[in-house]
Amino acid sequence: MISVMRHLVWSVVFALIAGSTCAAVKRKPTPDSVQTFAAGATPTTLPCTFSFANDKLQYNLCPLLHRHKGHKETSDGDKTVEVDLRPIKIRIVEETPPTRTISVYSIGLRSALDWNGTLPAELQCPKGTWICLIVENIRPSHPSEPKRRLQVIPVAGAPNLAPRAQLGKRKIPETNDTETIVQYLIHGGSYTNRPQMVYFQFICDAHSKEPSEPTYLWRWNGTHTFEWKSRHACREASRITTTAPEATEVPSPGGSDDAEDPIAEPPQVPEEVPEHVRPHPVLVLGIVVGTILHVLTPFQFPCLSLTR
Repeated sequence: MISVMRHLVWSVVFALIAGSTCAAVKRKPTPDSVQTFAAGATPTTLPCTFSFANDKLQYNLCPLLHRHKGHKETSDGDKTVEVDLRPIKIRIVEETPPTRTISVYSIGLRSALDWNGTLPAELQCPKGTWICLIVENIRPSHPSEPKRRLQVIPVAGAPNLAPRAQLGKRKIPETNDTETIVQYLIHGGSYTNRPQMVYFQFICDAHSKEPSEPTYLWRWNGTHTFEWKSRHACREASRITTTAPEATEVPSPGGSDDAEDPIAEPPQVPEEVPEHVRPHPVLVLGIVVGTILHVLTPFQFPCLSLTR
């Protein structure tokens, strides 16, 4: 009888383990609120139009990501888009007595940043970098001293830009309500063996003066976050898309229409942990029960151990 009970218990344990393993490897469908692009691709321009089928929305961020300045009329009467080829410069100044720390982001959205052949390689981001952060400091009490370059951080660049667009949620500070925003991530950087990425929060602002530019929010754990308010991020303004030359519109995959925000404020890690690599609770329970039975059986039933 004891032997039968033992076999019955072990059968239940193995059944639990097998069932939980099947459940663990079942992948969550790709949500409709996420669009990813080829991880190894090096686009000549960043993808800038996105369609989210379940929401029946199309977003056109080409005027922002492709640096449109406006329109000019050609000699034959046609209108063409004027483009600003200069990188965006964002400067952050922090008082760090006895020094002053200056962080400067150079953001190239149309192509990689220019390489300065007269500057030592260790003082600039490597070739192929699209977004670079330079951190320097000075001593205000010694104005004749040169700046000291503390960090050179390639935030995003070829060949692994892997641009990703997704819908997310943002709390409105004034009302504590939430609104839908477009999250745009660009990868490819690395600093001290830690992957880097830039994260743009595109926020609807129907009264923004265009062309608008991003503002710095925070930097933590390799994620560099910017807020970009623009009328081009509004749902109403984005229903009609005008794809710029070389840009492609990619239909989003099917799936859930829940807009989940995987980008967390520090100190939480922004990247999601895929569900299929998380330990399933039933699997953990089965392993624990099986281990306990295996260890305790010789002590509870010593005669069984002696008769083997």
